[in-house]
Amino acid sequence: GYTDGKTCLDYVASGNLTNQAPGQCDPPSDLNSNGAGANLYWRNWVAAFAAHVNATGYSTTHARIKVWEIWNEPDAAVSWSTKYGTYDQLIRMEQDAYCIIKGGSFTVNATGENCATVRGTVTSVALSGPIDPSATIAMPSYHPQSPLLQMAQNFLYCNDNPATSCHTGGAAQTDVMNFHMKPGNNEPTEMESVMSAWTTDISGILQSEELAKPVYNTEGGYSGTGWTCPASLAGFCYTDTNMQASYIARFYIYSYSLGVSNNVWYDWSPSLKGIGSTSADTAYSQVYNWMVGSTFGGCSADGTVWTCTLTLSNGVAAAAIW
Repeated sequence: GYTDGKTCLDYVASGNLTNQAPGQCDPPSDLNSNGAGANLYWRNWVAAFAAHVNATGYSTTHARIKVWEIWNEPDAAVSWSTKYGTYDQLIRMEQDAYCIIKGGSFTVNATGENCATVRGTVTSVALSGPIDPSATIAMPSYHPQSPLLQMAQNFLYCNDNPATSCHTGGAAQTDVMNFHMKPGNNEPTEMESVMSAWTTDISGILQSEELAKPVYNTEGGYSGTGWTCPASLAGFCYTDTNMQASYIARFYIYSYSLGVSNNVWYDWSPSLKGIGSTSADTAYSQVYNWMVGSTFGGCSADGTVWTCTLTLSNGVAAAAIW
């Protein structure tokens, strides 16, 4: 693995924590670049962790892990990219995890194994079947900007200028289209324009079966630096707490209108008072209460004024206007 303390985001030179050790960005050592190999380190780890969090009684004191993401931002050179591994390795890791956690009737591309055979190789825990058949398996998280978007396309279909090792894509074992979208990074372009462009571009790479699957934004928010000004965009900040509240409402409601069905704010932090301020937290809670259980109408713009209509869970017809 990369051990210079700079190339891999999660490796810390001389760090004394497990998650700082060398190899944090590397594929398993028993997984070949073409996706073949035992991949038993990965299988055993996935099975042990998934069995632990699905053990009887665990969910009475812990939140359930419903959505499983295979890798974080493999389009980033500091997380995976071609410095560390191949598309075939990521696809194999998703297929093995799918067999262990959720189960299925497919065969693993690189080995020809069915899911029962995959589970039968696990030695870390005893498996009598898939651990959580109702779980959701998300593709690795990518970004919607080119050329990063084309890396997501290649993971799914191996059809956009494949690297040396990309044979059969992982679309069939992907339940959720998974992206990271923080439109404040594109200021001064307005959030509505940015999100419209990004979701249109995402739809443009998807084939018919994936167009019917949910789109998740698993790292949403204003920007990668929170509410502060991105370094190259001094002056475009949302440090005013009322502006933070307004942005959260706009971002969540408008993203939902574009088909983003799950939108996770990045990041929650005690040092940021949760989402950034008491006003931001209150806005999030209010918008959450509006949206959950509601039926969405649509959004339209009249000049600079936006109107989004929805029917609330209690049957009340409502409109959000900004």
